[in-house]
Amino acid sequence: DTLKIFQDFISPFNQSLLNIFGGEEATTIQIAEYQNPTPYRNGQLIFRKGNSKINYDLLSHGEKQVVILLLNFVVRREQYENAIIFIDEMDCHLNTSLQQNLMHEIVTKWIPDSSQFWTVSHALGFIDYAKKSDIAAIIDFDNLNFDIPQTLQPVPKENLDIYEVAIP
Repeated sequence: DTLKIFQDFISPFNQSLLNIFGGEEATTIQIAEYQNPTPYRNGQLIFRKGNSKINYDLLSHGEKQVVILLLNFVVRREQYENAIIFIDEMDCHLNTSLQQNLMHEIVTKWIPDSSQFWTVSHALGFIDYAKKSDIAAIIDFDNLNFDIPQTLQPVPKENLDIYEVAIP
């Protein structure tokens, strides 16, 4: 049922795009349609921005990375219950405010309360999100010898050394 697919998948996905990229539907990419594959052409995900329709291939690299991340959360939502979800270097070629928006959207909308989300990053927006969030922690793995047991503790968020990974 097309209406159910829109309500369950497309509408929340498009709302996340609005929350991440800001603006309004007229100025932010939104899924407009999906063209089924044929024997001569791959399936196509078509976005709308204002009055224009844009093939996924023509989105910026940062927009593509956000779409890929969100699609993974949409299709794997049930698998993320009672799980630790780890994404390495989720930097996405986005400016720092969009990185913060992306992290906030993932953590508050797509990660179940029964789960944890872990990422390794040198991106300032993700570091700033973790620093400002009451539900995030920053853990420094630098220069640890994992051939011997280690006890890891969150780094105090007021410690400016947390930025050393991004700005040495």
